[in-house]
Amino acid sequence: IHTSLFGTVTVKPVAGGAINPDGTQTVDLEVITESAPTRTVAASFGYSTGQGIRAEGSWSSRNMFPPQGGVTFRGVAAEREQVLAAEFRRRDWRKRDQTLTFGTGISAEQQDAFDATTFQIGARVDRVSNLNWQKSWTYAVGTEFLITRQRDRSAPNDPNNTFFILALPGIVTWD
Repeated sequence: IHTSLFGTVTVKPVAGGAINPDGTQTVDLEVITESAPTRTVAASFGYSTGQGIRAEGSWSSRNMFPPQGGVTFRGVAAEREQVLAAEFRRRDWRKRDQTLTFGTGISAEQQDAFDATTFQIGARVDRVSNLNWQKSWTYAVGTEFLITRQRDRSAPNDPNNTFFILALPGIVTWD
């Protein structure tokens, strides 16, 4: 189930095995699986007094680029925020429980204090732990590049500023 390949897994013992001299019994196990859907569509709608009306949707395919190469497309349409984003994720990249992710997106925000239009592109490698193969040490390392054009509404003449940001985020976790 953790791999997202199966929606349900049922394991039942099959009676009829011989009883051993020590009183134990050898039995066969019947495993019944049901495939999980390969695609997911999600949507949400809401309203808040600070942000107004908001609609968000996404479409994912978990195995569009076999093996385990999934994509997700996401969009937000709101009074104060608009987003279009895409993400490619390759699970078990080069070794078990290591994920390679590429993402890109463009967003626009219209807040009381500022307006911003931002383009983002990035890549990340994650070494993850899970219930089946728990690890003491996990990590994530990546790179991210943003170009953002912002207008400060509180400044005289509402100047526009363009910022170029290069980040090299990293995380190390010990459990």
